[in-house]
Amino acid sequence: MTVPLAATGAGPAEVPPEAPLSRRVLVADDSKTQRLLLRTLLRGRGYEVIEADNGRDALALLRAEPIRLVISDWIMPGLTGPELCQRLRAETAADGPHVYVLLLTAKHERADIARGLEAGADDFLTKPVDETELMARLLAGERIVRMQARLIAQRAETAAAYGRLKAAHEMLDRDLAMASLLQAELVPPALGACNGAACAVAYRAAGHVGGDLVGYFPIGQRGVGVFSVDVSGHGVAAALRTVHLAQLLSGADPADNIAFRAEAGGHAVRSPAEVVAELNARLLSSGKHDLYFTMVLAVIDLETGATTFCQAGHTAPAVLGAGGRVRFHGRGGPPVGLLPDLPYSDEHLTLAPGERLLLYSDGIAEAERPDGTMIEAAGLARLIGRAGDRAPDALMRVLMESLAEETGGAGFEDDISAVLVERPADARALRRAG
Repeated sequence: MTVPLAATGAGPAEVPPEAPLSRRVLVADDSKTQRLLLRTLLRGRGYEVIEADNGRDALALLRAEPIRLVISDWIMPGLTGPELCQRLRAETAADGPHVYVLLLTAKHERADIARGLEAGADDFLTKPVDETELMARLLAGERIVRMQARLIAQRAETAAAYGRLKAAHEMLDRDLAMASLLQAELVPPALGACNGAACAVAYRAAGHVGGDLVGYFPIGQRGVGVFSVDVSGHGVAAALRTVHLAQLLSGADPADNIAFRAEAGGHAVRSPAEVVAELNARLLSSGKHDLYFTMVLAVIDLETGATTFCQAGHTAPAVLGAGGRVRFHGRGGPPVGLLPDLPYSDEHLTLAPGERLLLYSDGIAEAERPDGTMIEAAGLARLIGRAGDRAPDALMRVLMESLAEETGGAGFEDDISAVLVERPADARALRRAG
């Protein structure tokens, strides 16, 4: 049985180190004369004295009273001094308040002293008792008791602080998990369609929330706008920026999408470079944050395959041809939101019927293999070739699986996202639909 000795009184965690608790002394001795002598000496020095004439009563008092100092005779009826120490240590919690025990003895043999220490005594004093030596040893015991009281109080404060921190962390974890679900709603489904074009998406945040965003939107009846964004960082601030960008770019209604401008009779799509320049002006980083981002925005005419895109510090767009052939396009360009009045330009390419445009974040291109080398464009082309001519969603799934296999999972320290748009192989169907 483990008995916290202060269970019925004020525990050390609630008692300041300077409190009278360390000035209470239990004197256990079957000699009335010895108890009288010790009582007189101790009360004269300001101690409160509690007495027991045998070991069993002494143990009962220690169980019931918050006593931290004990002076015990070695030989007593019921329990000897060493036996009292053994029972006391056995019944005291390992991390509970310490009771300092000073054994009085006429024994001088080293074996006897060792036996007393093994039983749990803290110190010895030989008879007849010398007042000066007794007070010195009691003061040493007081220092130990007070020091442990401080440690117990600090431990209790630390445990309480840890409890508060844990509760706050759990609440934050729940909030981030919900934020992750809400952010996932910004990303289109793994397979979708836009104006007759098959569209596929892959997305995985490095943490609860991430700084990547991919999406697409219809342009008239025969066009698709597609974008890939990578905000600096991966945390909450980056995720909030992606929410803002999703509001600006993902609106199905042209009136809600920055990629369109109002004109007589409706809305016209703006050039990608014009849109990126507008985003740069609106979302310029201030001295309070540094949330710049990279992106590619492309506008595809599904009937002709003519594609105009603006690359702003982002990875180069890839065109996927038949048989897993890959070609990359783009000259780079500056990031968005970093400096004012940066030059952004449009570039052009043509998608043949059945070809696919792939936009992806640097979490894919810069994923590391176990040897420390990065995937880069050449590795990505090889992984795409491995996927072959599969359907868009299957191709994206195989690409992600191959990436995980090649990196061993060790390279997935960044957000990963990609979006693919396939120009229909039969452009006549689009003309008929129009």
